[in-house]
Amino acid sequence: EAFLDNRLSEESFEGLAAEHEIYGDKPNQKQLQYIRRLVSGVAEHAAELDTYIEKYAKGWRFERISLVASAIMRVAMFEILYMPDIPNGAAINEAVELTKKHCKNQRASGMVNGILRNIARNLDNLPTLDRSSRASYLSLLYSHPQWLVEELEGLLPEGLPFAPPEGDSGTSLTAANAISPRTGMISAGTSI
Repeated sequence: EAFLDNRLSEESFEGLAAEHEIYGDKPNQKQLQYIRRLVSGVAEHAAELDTYIEKYAKGWRFERISLVASAIMRVAMFEILYMPDIPNGAAINEAVELTKKHCKNQRASGMVNGILRNIARNLDNLPTLDRSSRASYLSLLYSHPQWLVEELEGLLPEGLPFAPPEGDSGTSLTAANAISPRTGMISAGTSI
């Protein structure tokens, strides 16, 4: 939060204006809200978004996808899943254009387009949470690396019961989050 406040300050924009024309004007209030929602949402749902990239990246190993292309897809996927006011087509087209502009691999824009369109077509059939182990479930649910969840579990008393969050049907990764995809509504029984 403090980092984002610093980066979005008037002083920061003035300092960066010489680097790129995009920093010439500070974002208005609506743009600032969008930026904050997007940055915090992508960070919060990174593991979930990466799971979708990996599932729908047919013919591409996740490790081979450039960091820039992955970041662009995370942003577009977050818009598709959690920002219903942004049309899916607009999120996908913008992601493809950004990929063309910023990725060296000329095939990357086609890959980004294919993955995002496949996800948009399959919103009702996204992967379910892996309930094979408590650690893998919590890892995806809270977007933390599984190794970290396993380490933290080791610090908990033996026999501590595990219960999924209230209202979690396990129907999709997004069903477990406080804000439901596409509607932006807070799930019943969720405290934020």
